[in-house]
Amino acid sequence: MNSTADGMNKVMKHLQMRGINPIGERECETCGATVPIIERITADGDRIEQSRCMNCDNQTLKDSLPKVAATEEERKEMNLRRKNIGFSKIYEVIPDSLKDATFKNYFPENDSEKEAKKAAIQFVKQFDDKEKENHSLILRGGMGIGKSHLARCISRNLREFGKSTMFIRTDDLLKLIRSSYDRNSSLEESEVYERLGSMDVLILDEIGAEYHRREDGYETWASEKILKLVDSREIKPTVFTSNYTAEELIDKYGSIQGGRIVSRMKHGAENLILEGRDRRL
Repeated sequence: MNSTADGMNKVMKHLQMRGINPIGERECETCGATVPIIERITADGDRIEQSRCMNCDNQTLKDSLPKVAATEEERKEMNLRRKNIGFSKIYEVIPDSLKDATFKNYFPENDSEKEAKKAAIQFVKQFDDKEKENHSLILRGGMGIGKSHLARCISRNLREFGKSTMFIRTDDLLKLIRSSYDRNSSLEESEVYERLGSMDVLILDEIGAEYHRREDGYETWASEKILKLVDSREIKPTVFTSNYTAEELIDKYGSIQGGRIVSRMKHGAENLILEGRDRRL
């Protein structure tokens, strides 16, 4: 008896010891491989016939694993995402009150809050859906309602799915840009726009709440910087939170710059108004 046949006999004896009897063979209708047919005897004495193609099972498993970038475009996309995630880890500032924010610990108290939570969850679930109606989200309402909580949840969940995300308050955005002007800074303003402009999703929190000095006839530095960023993300997934109405933002930033900021924000965005009590009080 040759070694191959001897090895097969050992396998068959091992299967039989486990209550599994090889009873025949078949040709896989998918790949054409020869597949054994086995009979399994259960503890109750029932006989169950089974036949699985390991070749097809292995291919299914292989297809389910993350694919290595095969094209130059895919490699560039992966490299960009890696850079953006690294940038977020360095410069993202999450308030202590939001570090443990999850969808599970946000408890809606009225219909508007329920609708906002539902929309935030759908934003995550449908993120890669090319056919979805809107690519961005605006959460507007009074203070302490949970707008930032939900926005933080979106960022957190998408990051767990491997997306590059950044949660940043508008005031912190302007501070970050100002810090790049320091002669000793290793960060350049152009890099701030490059990184934030190319994130898979950007959370721009509390837009309008930053300090803003009005100068008649002059569009301020803050509005120029915000417009530049918002303009770069007009067709990219962005989540905005604000206490201000569109009219109030236009009044705050000026009719020209403010109008452009609001227009870019609204483009392709679902606009939700939250009502309720201030949970901080």
